[in-house]
Parts: sequence; C-alpha cells; structure tokens
Amino acid sequence: FKGDYVMSEALLYAELEKGNFKPNDYLLFANTLNADNKPSLAKEFYKEYSNLADINKQSFEDQVIKLFQENSGDYLSSRKNTSNEIVNPTLYDGKIFTSNQNKLMAYEMDCDGDFSTKREVLKNLTNLHFGSVTFLNEGNTAVASLIDRSNNNSSLYVFSKKKGNWKKPVPLFKDGANYAFPFYDESTKTLYFSSDRTGGLGGYDIYVSILNGKTFESPINLGSQINSNGNDINPTKTDEWLYFSSNGHISKGGYDIFRFKNLGDFNVILRNCFDFNTQEDDLSVIPTTKNKFYISRSTPVGYEFSQYIKPSYTKQISGTITNEDGETISNAYVFIDDNSAVGTYLKTNAEGFYIYKTDRTDDVIYATVMSEGYLSKRSEISEVSNVVLSKIAPIEIVKEVIVYKNVTSPSIYDTTVTVPLDVQSYSVKEPIIESNTGETESVSPERGLYYIIIGSTYDYAEAYDFWNKWLPTFYNIEILEYANNLYRIGFYAGTSEVQVMEAFQEAQKSKKDIWILRPKSQ
Repeated sequence: FKGDYVMSEALLYAELEKGNFKPNDYLLFANTLNADNKPSLAKEFYKEYSNLADINKQSFEDQVIKLFQENSGDYLSSRKNTSNEIVNPTLYDGKIFTSNQNKLMAYEMDCDGDFSTKREVLKNLTNLHFGSVTFLNEGNTAVASLIDRSNNNSSLYVFSKKKGNWKKPVPLFKDGANYAFPFYDESTKTLYFSSDRTGGLGGYDIYVSILNGKTFESPINLGSQINSNGNDINPTKTDEWLYFSSNGHISKGGYDIFRFKNLGDFNVILRNCFDFNTQEDDLSVIPTTKNKFYISRSTPVGYEFSQYIKPSYTKQISGTITNEDGETISNAYVFIDDNSAVGTYLKTNAEGFYIYKTDRTDDVIYATVMSEGYLSKRSEISEVSNVVLSKIAPIEIVKEVIVYKNVTSPSIYDTTVTVPLDVQSYSVKEPIIESNTGETESVSPERGLYYIIIGSTYDYAEAYDFWNKWLPTFYNIEILEYANNLYRIGFYAGTSEVQVMEAFQEAQKSKKDIWILRPKSQ
C-alpha cells in the first residue's frame, strides 16, 4: 500500500489529457497532488470534484478548508524508538503486535515509553508469512492475516489454544479473495477486516463478520458511508468511533486516518483526523485512551511509529519562522527541550507558523529550530515567539584534520573499521587520510567526501554541548570547524551516494532533523 505519488501524478495527467477522468478521479488526483506538495493545484481539482460528484458540497468544501488549515495543536507528538519497524500494529494486553521479517512479534513498552524488547509469538505453526493479528476469547484465540508469497494472496486464519498450546491455524474464508487487517471488538463480538472480495466499492473495503457461538458469519460490507473507490484498511473500533485508514477520501496526501460514527436515523459522521495526518502514508491508528493514540506511517526513509497525546493545556506558545529577508520557512522543525532523546517536535505550515500547547509549568521553555539550508537556532520561547534563521552558504571544511589508519573509506556502521586515531586542528583546507602505505593522501570535498550533519552553530560552547548530548547516539560524531568560525556537528558517511543514503536512513531512526553535506560539484 506504499505509493509512488510522483509516478501516480504522471499517470493521472496522462489519463486526464485522454479525457478518461470520472468524477472520483478528480479526488484521487487532488490527493496525489497533496502528497507531492502541490496544494494550490490540489485545491483546483478538489473544486472540480465537488462540482461533478454527487456529494454534500457544503460539507466537502468545509473539509477542504480544514485540510489546508494549520493543525489545532491540541496533540503533542513524539516518535517512539523501536528495535525494528512497526507496521500495521495491534494492541492487546499492553503489548504491541506486528509483523517483522514475516514473523509475528510482541513488543513490550520499556520504562522510557519505547518499544525495544520483543519476542516471537505464534511461532512454528505455519510456513505462511504474518501480516497482522487480533486476539479474542481472553487471548486464547487469534485471527491473523497470513500471506502466501507464491501468489501474494492474503487470507484470514484462526489460531486456537488448547490445553495451553497453540494449534495450527485454519482458514476463515475460502473464496480466493484477499483478506487482511483484522480487528475484533469484544463488546459487540464483531470482527472487522478489509477485503477486495467481489462486490466491493473500490480496492479494499471494510467488512464485518459477527461471531455466532464459535462460528464467524458471512462478511457484510459496511457500505459507501465508510468505503470509498480507493483502499480502506486497518479498521479499529472504540466505544465511540470506528477508525480506519483510506486513500479514497479527501486527504493530506496518500493514506490518511479517518473516524466514523453512526448517530442513527440515517445521520453519520465521517471525519479526517487532521491532527494525526501528514503528507506521508498514515496507515494505522491505535487508540489507547480518549486522548492518547499511536500512529504508524510510511515515510521515504522507512516506517515511523509515533505517539499523540492530548494533555490538559495550561500554556500556549505560537509564532512564525522566517529567514533574514522576512520570508516564511515552511516545514521547519521546532524541537521542544523536554529531556528525552528524540523529543517533542512541531513542524511549521506553509506560512511558517507553529503552535505549541502544553501543561508544563516551567518558567522558561527552550526550543531548537532547524531547517535544511539554515543555521540551527536555540531560543527561549514564550507566548508569542517568532524566530529568524540565518541561511548557510555551502562552505568547505578548512581546519579539521582527521587521521585514519589502514582504512580507505571507513563506514560509520561497520564496527570492524578502525576509528579515527587522532583529531587535530591545523590551518589546512582539506582532511588528510593516512593511506595503507603510510603516506598521507589529501582527500578534499571535491574528491568525494560525504558527511551527515546533525546541527550547526557559530558558538563553540553550544557546538560542544550539542556534540556531548548526541555522542551516545552517534558514537563517531565530530565538531567540524568551517570558515568564519562556523561549527557543524556531524560525521563522515562515505564516498558515494549509496553509502551516504544508507547512513542517512539509519541515522534518521535516531534523529529526524539531519541533512547531507555533499561534495562540491566537479
């Protein structure tokens, strides 16, 4: 379900020029343009869809307005550290269950609120690959989606425990269609899932099956009030709402999280959960309380698992991030100091605006503002806090000399590589790497050195504090001194695009706001 929206945009343009568009295609195209960060053009196609489709136009137009507004700021988000990617997760008995390398894993929360300890469950019972799972009958029965990689068909299977031991699974439905994303609602004895079975409205629709005694009844499609012409997946039920992910309703881009409630008398509510959604694929939600949620999303560098909490606010801070020319900076990160490794962060909207609500009682709150191409800035923030960032021109390293022994192109994630033996400050223009012959060879940025940069400042004391803070996470970070007393904190990441992208993706698991310093063009 992970989309290539750049390619999708090109294909949709081609179909539009051929005159093959149906009303719902305008909605799909608008969502795709949103994912490709083209909001102005997306608005035009939302308008065209509203004119052509048989929908409540006022309600839809209200949704479009909210789609492009700044999030309310009611929720605080933080990315959770996990030992592996968490995809299509479910929560049961305080544990997160997810597929990892085709096996089903149970993750337990540690004292920091992260999910690093895992163990395999339902092991050695099938040769098929696990998708996702739900539990019922006090944990003695499980319904899981299992995938046959020979034909990539996904089906639901029932696992049962007898005399304390799990038995081999049996298939639930046998019509040859794909079934996935099971969720069992204990209060109504209802199994929710997604399927592309015949008779649906789109790709994958959401269905229910009632547990009658020990037998699940035939699936029932939840209809057009929920299902779309796209894919509707990962249903999750609370006492009040049915949550699910869809790429067929109006979205910020790709898959978004939605919630649905049937009020009776033919009145329903279907809403985009704007506070949770991004331009990435927001694939699943786990509500743990009324004001606490986990979100799993797919990003260009892998899957991300984040927590959203709605606290009782006592303080609100907002402002605009601009550059020295007064231009607003969109998608800048505002990292709030909260003594955690990853921390609470906000992201500015298209107008460079951010809003932070908190129940903290601190007299002083600090935040670090970062954006690619700009110098990071740490500031005290109060009720209204506008921050001005300074642009960073590409500058070559001029003072740092790094000496390696018996290494031609060290890799930061290869523990067998000899780490730097000495770091000295000389007034030279290039790092010097000792060759295997013992002779020194000058390797400049022009000749292919790549670095991952995690921060920068003109103050050496700040650079040292920043280096010291992140040293436990990135064991080989250095303070790289540049011209005009600019300090960048980062590490060597190889001599090729392949090496640096591997390092970049790995490093982003620990710190999101990093960038690549590439060699100067030949």
